[in-house]
Amino acid sequence: MPTPGPSLAAKDRPRVFLDCGFHCDFDHLRREIGFVDWVRDRADADVHALGTEEDTGGGGSEFTFTLIGLKGSAGRRDTLHFVSKSTDTEAEKRVGLTKALSLGLVRFSIGFNVADRITVTYAAPTGAAAAPKVQRDPWNFWVFRVRVGGYMNGEQRQGSLSFNGGVDANRVTERLKININTNGNYQRNSYDLDSVTTYTSSKKNYSQQLLVVGSLGGHWSAGFRQRANKSTFNNQDLALEAGPAVEYDIYPYKESSHRQFTFTYMLGVTHLDYQETTVYGKLWETLPLHRLAAALSAKQTWGSVEMSLNATQYLHDLAKHRINLFGGFDVRLLKGLTFNAYGEVARIKDQLNLAASGLTPEEILLQQRQQGTDYSYWANFGLSYSFGSIFNNVVNPRMD
Repeated sequence: MPTPGPSLAAKDRPRVFLDCGFHCDFDHLRREIGFVDWVRDRADADVHALGTEEDTGGGGSEFTFTLIGLKGSAGRRDTLHFVSKSTDTEAEKRVGLTKALSLGLVRFSIGFNVADRITVTYAAPTGAAAAPKVQRDPWNFWVFRVRVGGYMNGEQRQGSLSFNGGVDANRVTERLKININTNGNYQRNSYDLDSVTTYTSSKKNYSQQLLVVGSLGGHWSAGFRQRANKSTFNNQDLALEAGPAVEYDIYPYKESSHRQFTFTYMLGVTHLDYQETTVYGKLWETLPLHRLAAALSAKQTWGSVEMSLNATQYLHDLAKHRINLFGGFDVRLLKGLTFNAYGEVARIKDQLNLAASGLTPEEILLQQRQQGTDYSYWANFGLSYSFGSIFNNVVNPRMD
């Protein structure tokens, strides 16, 4: 006879709906936090555990769990934080997340039968660990990262090989943020068209970005952006862009883990060196431009939404511009039913880099060089419905 599951009428333990905006090891949480019932739908829960993640200046992450009371626990709301280091392994992050969430759920267990079986222990520091420490940072908040990687695949008549790498340097404090990123990528493809003919193609792309931004209070910030790019696909030996920028967030920056609504304006200049003469007869040019961006990001109990509008315009010829509109959402429509959709559309009127020589059929088919276009778009959507047992307490990894 199968072992009966938890009684729907018994409220021995609080029911928790886990809503993670990052990768949560749900199996581990279910094993380690055994004094709650995990349910798969918010409508059945006493607690909605909403998890979000933001990068820290040290290269780690700040994980936030907002615990929202429902039903008999309505009105209770707690926020817990766990900050990981850049050197933490996934196992160490998992331990920290589990500890933070466990502490928060203890309060919501008050009033349930399980509260009588919960014991809180405390390991007091001893010796030198008990004395207050003065933190000294020999790196002065700078964090560096070096990346290198590669990929290959193939078969008898075709093959692909790529290499990529980069160096990042970041310094982040409450008042000043400095990000420096460099990336490089090389890709080579070969195809045997017949027993004697092999077609080989390659693409190279190198890029560098600098961002310096200072805090001007809870809603304003100002800074400087610069980026450089070299791309065979875009017919660019060098594309250099730089200029000051200002940003305003309707919501306070301290709420960024849950919601942001920002407006950013940049006024700058770009210098373009081309590999081949363009359709406008240019081998190089220096042009003024400006850019306006609006972005909305929110993760709430009903789901999440992201939207952004980016508009760039060259000031020497106002007809040369580009507008990108992106939008996406993931919404719980009703119990067990979720709908998500994401997409982007772009109006493209700024392709100054197109080569006058035109493209060969091979370059078009293998996407080796950029083609002229007035627009681009992409979209995806999905609908899911879940039903059955409301409980998610059992972990069984056999033959996974």
